[in-house]
Order: sequence, then structure tokens, then C-alpha cells
Amino acid sequence: MDNTFVDQFSENIKFNYTCFDLVIIRGYIRSFFSIGYIVIFLRSLGFSKPSNGVMRIVTDQLNTHISKQAAKYDIPIFWWPAVDGGTDGAKLQYVQKHYANGFQGKGNFVFCILGDKEPVQTMAARELTSKNGKKFHRLYKCRKPVKQYYIYFHDEILGGPCYLKISSYLPFPCEFYFNGHNYIIPISSSNLPVFLPISSNV
Repeated sequence: MDNTFVDQFSENIKFNYTCFDLVIIRGYIRSFFSIGYIVIFLRSLGFSKPSNGVMRIVTDQLNTHISKQAAKYDIPIFWWPAVDGGTDGAKLQYVQKHYANGFQGKGNFVFCILGDKEPVQTMAARELTSKNGKKFHRLYKCRKPVKQYYIYFHDEILGGPCYLKISSYLPFPCEFYFNGHNYIIPISSSNLPVFLPISSNV
């Protein structure tokens, strides 16, 4: 769509920016938002009935994997409601205060993992009975509290703290955050090194 205002006044508009303040990238497996595909997915894993118990098995596998990786690399895992009063919206400040402020390194480093429950769009199964008395399970979309993992870390390029949030239940949406003011790249101007923040915060 043509912007007539910009076309008319382009010679008088001088604008540029050097950073994004709040960068959040959300990731989805689009097929997992389809009930039909979830049925096919679970069958491919060897499950004939799409029950809540079956979906819980997949969640337990993810929980176990994260716990094993945390133990392997000595990464602390905290249940957020039990930490620092569990104040909503204060996770980043907590990590900044207890981990990032004292971090002297420059490379990749995981600070901690915070677990929390948040309402998200997910799926559940209910048991129904057909007209001939045969019981079967049917999936339906719903919104309910699901455990989320906030993996906080320092990145050698993006700075920190950044986080990767992973939902522990189907359809497993993810979210990546970094503070643009911590992302610094060198550029040259008039042969002098200049450093501009180009990216930011939660």
C-alpha cells in the first residue's frame, strides 16, 4: 500500500534507529495446533488412543530431558512461585540480581531455569460413549495452566540475560527473548570504531 504522506514529504523526513528495545520471537510447530495431526503424531509414537495419560507421557519425557541436562551441566532449577515471593513479572529482575549482575564472563553461559505455570492454549481428551456403548477418546482444544520452563542464559553475541521459554505440554510453543541494548556490534564511521546497541528487555 502506497504511503502518500511519506511520498510527499520524503525529502524532509530524516529517521534512523540503532536498536530494538524488546525482542521476543515466538516459535510454533504449526501442525501441532491441529487436532487431526496430534492424533496422527501420537499414533506414530505407538499410541492408539489420544488420552490425557498418553499426552502426559510425552510431557514427562520433556521434563526428564530438561532435568537430566540441568544436572549434567550443574544448572539450578527453581519453582518460581516458591522463589523470591513469586511476584509475577519479576523473573528477569530476579535473574539479573542473583546471576547476571555478578557474571564476569563473555561467552555462552546458562544461569538458571525457572519453572512456572501459565494459562496457554493446549489440548485435552475426554472419554465419550458411542450409541452402541463403545467408549472412545476425543481431543478438544482448551486453555489451561501448563508448566513453562524459562531457561535464562548469557549469549556471547546477544549479551544477557536472555531466555528461552519452553511449554511442557502439547502443542509445545516456545518463546525467545533478548535485550537489544545488550546486543552490541562494531561499525566504523570516519575510520573511527563506534559501537551501537542494535537490539533489548522483559
